[in-house]
Amino acid sequence: MLSEGFLVTLEEPGRVVLDSDRASVTVAASPRGEVEVMVMPLGSGWPRQWSWSGMVGRADVGRLLELALDRMRAEPPILLGEANFYDRLAVGNRAASHALTRQAEGKGSSTVERRLP
Repeated sequence: MLSEGFLVTLEEPGRVVLDSDRASVTVAASPRGEVEVMVMPLGSGWPRQWSWSGMVGRADVGRLLELALDRMRAEPPILLGEANFYDRLAVGNRAASHALTRQAEGKGSSTVERRLP
């Protein structure tokens, strides 16, 4: 991330935040081995958020972060904090959230893709 123009702005056990002049990246690792990477334009939040998650097992945390960075580099708007990209992502995130809520209420389909928290 540092080579992409990001600087560490917060570092605490289990969580690191890196910011550029356009986007903010939060990396969270749980003691259970879950790793989540969340990216959003500066000053924004959910649902204008891209996320990626992985589980330590065959890969360690370092390798999981490499995989996440590869995904981010494959879609340049992610790290550039491009508003149109995140606006479209927000629509999908809201729809997925609504579908999960309806499923939890027993009113929706059980085919909603689940992600690690």
